[in-house]
Amino acid sequence: MARISLSELRTRASTVDRAKVDATTETDILAQRLSDPDAPSEMPTDAQTVEPPKALRVRLGMTQSEIAAALGIPVGTWRNWEQGRVRLDPTANALLRIISREPTIAFAVLAPAASISVDEEIAVTSQRLMELIELQSGRQIDPEDVAASVATQELLQRVMAGLPQTRHG
Repeated sequence: MARISLSELRTRASTVDRAKVDATTETDILAQRLSDPDAPSEMPTDAQTVEPPKALRVRLGMTQSEIAAALGIPVGTWRNWEQGRVRLDPTANALLRIISREPTIAFAVLAPAASISVDEEIAVTSQRLMELIELQSGRQIDPEDVAASVATQELLQRVMAGLPQTRHG
């Protein structure tokens, strides 16, 4: 493969016949696809269309600044996605697909965590643990039993502090 400079590339004439491309109809494309032995005979039914960034933003009724803030990205990045300056990588495509399908849940998960105290975090974690235990065991747990458990509170404090856990005998 020969290497050429950008200035050489710009001075070369295009080998694409734009008039032929512009004149090609959907029927022509289908006929060409059907005549290609390597092309599948039918379009895949499980193919997923990714909504373009601008169409997604407009459908959600958001400004560029609002959606960029909700995603935690610079507004310039969102503008580049919308204007096609930058091709979306697979991760960004997956994120936009999730937002397209479940915007409320996606934005709730992406929202910055509120600043709460360690005690509040322990209370929330205790509540979540109780809900998980209730879900798995199929029985209701008395919150006072959990709150009264010194071992549970110590464990939660150690987890929240990131300290190694010790066993009580």
